[in-house]
Amino acid sequence: MMREEGYITPEQAGEAMAAPLDVSISRPELEQEWDYFSEYVRQYLVSRYGWSAVYEQGLQVYTTLDPDMQEQAVFAIDSVMALRDPVWDPATGGYRSDPERLRFPSSYEHWQTVEDTLSGSPDYIQCALVAVDPRTGYIRAMVGGRDFQDSEFNRAVQARRQPGSAFKPFVYAEAVEQGWSPGSVVLDQPVVVDLSPGQWRPRNYDGRFHGMVTVREAVQRSYNVSAVRVGMAVGIEAVAARAHSMGIESDLPIVNSLPLGSCMVSPLEMAQAYIPFATGGLARGATPILRVEDRYGNVLESNEQYSTGTRVMSETGAWLMNNLLQSVVSGGTAYGSHWYAGGVPYSGRRAGGKTGTTSDYADAWFMGFTPDLVTAVWVGYDDHIVRIRLQSGRGEAGGDIALPIWTRFMKNVFRNSNPGDAPSFPGVASGAVEHAVICRQSGLLANAACGDKAVDEIFWAGTVPTQTCPIHVSGSPFATDTTLPDFTEFDRSGGARGARP
Repeated sequence: MMREEGYITPEQAGEAMAAPLDVSISRPELEQEWDYFSEYVRQYLVSRYGWSAVYEQGLQVYTTLDPDMQEQAVFAIDSVMALRDPVWDPATGGYRSDPERLRFPSSYEHWQTVEDTLSGSPDYIQCALVAVDPRTGYIRAMVGGRDFQDSEFNRAVQARRQPGSAFKPFVYAEAVEQGWSPGSVVLDQPVVVDLSPGQWRPRNYDGRFHGMVTVREAVQRSYNVSAVRVGMAVGIEAVAARAHSMGIESDLPIVNSLPLGSCMVSPLEMAQAYIPFATGGLARGATPILRVEDRYGNVLESNEQYSTGTRVMSETGAWLMNNLLQSVVSGGTAYGSHWYAGGVPYSGRRAGGKTGTTSDYADAWFMGFTPDLVTAVWVGYDDHIVRIRLQSGRGEAGGDIALPIWTRFMKNVFRNSNPGDAPSFPGVASGAVEHAVICRQSGLLANAACGDKAVDEIFWAGTVPTQTCPIHVSGSPFATDTTLPDFTEFDRSGGARGARP
């Protein structure tokens, strides 16, 4: 073209055609870290604007991705899993014995050196992470697997896995909105559900039953039996409706095991549905798009004006749930994050969350949030029947393998932030809640004989117990009346896998 128009001579054209193109076929490392997110955006654009608009009409697309957060997400997964993957020993042609590493006949390193020449999906353990700003719904980081070149399947969006106990907050959110409080008590005693045929007996992770416990203890310790009882008390249909209103988009089965996460959801759904816990009850849809323009600069789509959100919980109910989930991180199954080391929240940001593990150790989750970031982490094998177990035989729960990824990611993201500038969770209106010292065994006002059973708890205003604990009397730590109602018969409906903390 340039020769024909006279801009260059035939000799110059010949030299240019003979010169090597010097095109690099390698992709920038940082761009590779965006692969799952980039493909997610591409699929969204094609579905909304069509193939021609995306590939032929010069769309300008501005996304919500934060490159620094994305880099930290990849690092968190890679660094934590490097300590968990089995170590392949080429000298022996097998894996080194290490009771603290995963037990499975493949690892990421081995796949890269040997098995990536074979057909089929990778059989090493996979991870997914998605981080969303709850104030805007912007997706800030997304990792859909260990290696996009091995598998383009985006587990953060496309995978549907059982969330286990990470689903329980939706049960308690419905209970709180129906008038339950962190200080309310629930019976953690055996439950028998008639499935016709057969029966289902949910059990707790520790194999024990704990009698009367407060809602806070049930959430902190992730008691399965308590969650099932609360779910049945408030209504399984109501629990499903609550989860849908908060952001779960997948179908939810109306079965008595739903409180234990016997449903199939994606990490992105879970992150989206936890947003109201961080925003005072406002739900927002998660989006990867900041703005889309055509080739002329006309705006086709914009999310730059933050959504005001949709109220799906009352301000007080959301505050109570936030308080409950903070106690999971400060003293419950997520204590291992050490987010509140020394009683001070890391980087000045308070955090809440919930662990989740299916009963067969096929899925491990941690859902955690601060006022400015909700992050979902899932760990498991693509093959649902493969268990997350160490060579010692011990199963890995969400607090063992997903929580460390969340912790490393979140702490690295906020490492250099000024605690004085940290945002806060929405507060609660004056007079909306009340405190009372209750006996956590009876749920009534504590007396001097309740001893270490006495705890300071929070209630909806006007619902503080008025009676004093009759179980403990002066001079005796034992109950004067230990009779508890026998709640062992429930409606006939389905059940599935249980959940671990």
